[in-house]
Amino acid sequence: MADRANEEKIISRLILIMFGLRAATNTQFATNATDLVWGGVKEIDSKI
Repeated sequence: MADRANEEKIISRLILIMFGLRAATNTQFATNATDLVWGGVKEIDSKI
């Protein structure tokens, strides 16, 4: 079960980072995207 939890954690991070990078290509939103990504990563970490 621990492996599955780790897999889901990694996949969730990759999805967040992917969306964050896509949003960051628009410089107007780069800072907000970075904040959203790291906020999401911290939220995922706190739930696992």
